[in-house]
Amino acid sequence: EEKMNRKIFYTRGIIDSLDIRVLVKIISIIKSKEERYTKEDLDYIQVFEIKDDKLINRQEVPVKKDVYDLGFKAKENIKVWAMLGGVSDSLEEYWTVMYPHEY
Repeated sequence: EEKMNRKIFYTRGIIDSLDIRVLVKIISIIKSKEERYTKEDLDYIQVFEIKDDKLINRQEVPVKKDVYDLGFKAKENIKVWAMLGGVSDSLEEYWTVMYPHEY
């Protein structure tokens, strides 16, 4: 089966205020999941919660939860979504990393 390798975009809010180390970790997790999972095992909404020095990644269908050590304490506890976008002009699916309020 062909592995997924979708582009990842992020909103202005993410660029302006999310710690770049957290963004790099989120991108790394998404890329890793695309390599390991089939389309059916990767939910179109990935939820990331930053709590102290942990990054918690959840998805609903199928239910999965992974906890990653950030290696530093985050300034604030926040939630970030990565959503699989519709179809772009080139007919490719893509991820958008955003804060829930930006949806």
